[in-house]
Amino acid sequence: MPLRPRPQLCLKVTADLHETFASVQKDADPECSFHQEFMKLIRDERELIEFAPVGLNRPTSKQPPLHIRYVYALHSYMNIINDDLVEGHPLFGKTLQGIFDGCALEIPSKELTFPNPNQEKRKKALYTRAEERQYKKMIASVDPDALREKKDLKKAGPTVKNGMIVVHMMVGLFAGFFGGYMIAKKFTASEKDHMLGGLVGLMFVFLLEMFVYLFTACKAEVYENERLREARAAAVQNFDKKGRGRGKPKEKNPKRKKND
Repeated sequence: MPLRPRPQLCLKVTADLHETFASVQKDADPECSFHQEFMKLIRDERELIEFAPVGLNRPTSKQPPLHIRYVYALHSYMNIINDDLVEGHPLFGKTLQGIFDGCALEIPSKELTFPNPNQEKRKKALYTRAEERQYKKMIASVDPDALREKKDLKKAGPTVKNGMIVVHMMVGLFAGFFGGYMIAKKFTASEKDHMLGGLVGLMFVFLLEMFVYLFTACKAEVYENERLREARAAAVQNFDKKGRGRGKPKEKNPKRKKND
């Protein structure tokens, strides 16, 4: 069973409600003395009050009913004013019952739309950003700048990697020599034996690092060959599917059968 849209709960706009929104909408101006209190609201509530289709945004109180979501934003702002004891503000000391006295509940027959300029700007910026990403993705394989940047990144990757390998090996060799030197120092007092122990530790670490490096390189080569093999198999399979879908080519000049 398809879901039916929920009805829009709206309130009839009275003169008091119109004047209340007109007074609080002035707080959105940075030069207003109550602007700091207004900024304590979350962004959605600030925009609901600022762009509500009532008050300063309407020349008269005679207008379509007001959606109830604007009431929630006004209630949040009223709580901030009363909790901070902001005397002199139009909402200070007031209650929702007094502001919405006489505002009858209405359900419009057709759906009402309430534009929000800031929200439209954000949507437009998001759409533009998504289109730019899609465009860059489309031209990534043909754009000379993108290809050059990709090539430079590939060159820079191995360079940094090789540099880190050299640093790692140097640190490892130093640690191996120092470790062998200190171990030999515990068992003998001869400086010659100490140096010999350091050289043994250095050779041990060198052989260990060479083994690890060769093992990692072989493992990466095996994975790369496997990836290329799978890519070739997928390309051949895709080509075969396209060929079967097209079928046999038709002859341009078919021979006519001779009558018996």
